[in-house]
Amino acid sequence: MPYIKYYDVKNIPGVTCETGIQLNENNLCSYSCKKTLCKCNNLGYNTKHGFFCNKHIKYTFKEDEEIEKIDNKDLLNCKKLPIYQLKKLLKQNNLKQTGNKEDLIIRILINKIDYTI
Repeated sequence: MPYIKYYDVKNIPGVTCETGIQLNENNLCSYSCKKTLCKCNNLGYNTKHGFFCNKHIKYTFKEDEEIEKIDNKDLLNCKKLPIYQLKKLLKQNNLKQTGNKEDLIIRILINKIDYTI
């Protein structure tokens, strides 16, 4: 059974799989590159955002649950910050600094970083 990154299970290649998860050829990764318009076409699994393979998964299952718990007030306050400050906060906490502004904000809120100045 394949390793599925979405469920944050310890990876034992060729063995690890979340119970009840099945990959079949009808579930292809729905990622498509905006620049070249190419589709991924690797086997994917169902997430809250569609079918994605391990390479193109954006958030894990636990992170998706944290996103649902995010307070709208925190989201709006964070949106007021400029991108360079968001990236600075992420860098200080050794987190990935790439993505659009929404991705940066979500990463800050998921990791419960104090964004107030």
